[in-house]
Amino acid sequence: MQVRAEQCFTGDQAPTAPAARPGWHRVRQQIRFWYADGVMVVTASIISRRVDEYRQKIDWFGHYSGFIAVVIPEIQRGLT
Repeated sequence: MQVRAEQCFTGDQAPTAPAARPGWHRVRQQIRFWYADGVMVVTASIISRRVDEYRQKIDWFGHYSGFIAVVIPEIQRGLT
């Protein structure tokens, strides 16, 4: 996950809740404390493989006026 040009966080892409992954937690801290405006991920599955959890993360970023940029758009059942 890239937060800014000079700052990237990596984390396990295991099918665990994003909150349990250290890299994702650090990204959220950067957004929450206004050190970053958003995050860039390669695919939506990096955020979550579950539709409900994915939507929660999108809503969370919107609450903090943040954005999530997905490099490779995916059309998954329930995400459209």
